[in-house]
Amino acid sequence: MKDLVNKILNERQFELMLSNYSCDYDFLTSYLTWHERPNSPLNFSSYNNPEAVKLLDEARFASDESTFTERYQAFQKVMHSDPPMLYLFWYNYPIYYNEKLKGINAEVFNRINSLRNAWISNETH
Repeated sequence: MKDLVNKILNERQFELMLSNYSCDYDFLTSYLTWHERPNSPLNFSSYNNPEAVKLLDEARFASDESTFTERYQAFQKVMHSDPPMLYLFWYNYPIYYNEKLKGINAEVFNRINSLRNAWISNETH
């Protein structure tokens, strides 16, 4: 059965496919899926958007975290305005955390992007 499914996917022998994709996937997953490879096994919808590719490259080769974040967020907005597939629903994720927790990068398209810069403040109010 696995061989049959792989054949159907690789040869794009389908009219409709139900799958999942989330804009909060990590950068590497997004890069491998959507970067200039419409026939890639990961890009089963054969999506090809030059602006998305440009932003992925700019993010990949960014020399600082700020530029990377800016370009990757712009890529996510392109994916939102020119979706590679029909999304049946979107999750809304409320984000709650204590005010003493600092350095959280909670974005519109990411639940919590990274805890790398998170820290707990000792300040009392």
